[in-house]
Amino acid sequence: MSNTPPGWYPDPEPGVGERWWDGSKWTNQIRNGPGAVPPPPPPGGWAQPVGSYSRKSNAGLSLGLSIAGILCCGPLSIAGLIMGRSEMKAIDQGLTAPTSRGTAKAAFIVGIIGTSMMVVAIVAYVVLVGLVASSGNY
Repeated sequence: MSNTPPGWYPDPEPGVGERWWDGSKWTNQIRNGPGAVPPPPPPGGWAQPVGSYSRKSNAGLSLGLSIAGILCCGPLSIAGLIMGRSEMKAIDQGLTAPTSRGTAKAAFIVGIIGTSMMVVAIVAYVVLVGLVASSGNY
C-alpha cells in the first residue's frame, strides 16, 4: 500500500505528461503536463489562426471595376466579374478574410449586370447600323 495521496503526477512513461494516481494504483486518465510530448499535427496541417491570411482581399477593387464598367467602360465590368469570382474562391479556400465575401459577391453580380448591359448595347448598335445601312439613309 502506498502513502502517496491521490492526484496528478508525472507519468512513469516518459513523454506522456501526467497520470492520475488514485492512491493505490495508476489509472488510465492522462493529461498534458510538464514534459508532455505535443500531439502530431492533423492530416493537412494545423488550421491558420484567425486574422492570418496569405493575401489581402481585392474585393473592393473588383467592385470598383464592375461599377466603372456600368458607368463608362463596359469591358471593366468583365474584369470586375472575373476578379469578384476569383475573390469568392480565395475566401472559400481560406486565402482571404471571409469578411470581404459580401463585397466580392457584389462585384460579381454588378459585373454580370455590366457585362450584360454591354452585350445588349453592342447588339443594339449592330442592329441599328444594319437598319440604317439597309435603308440607304446614311
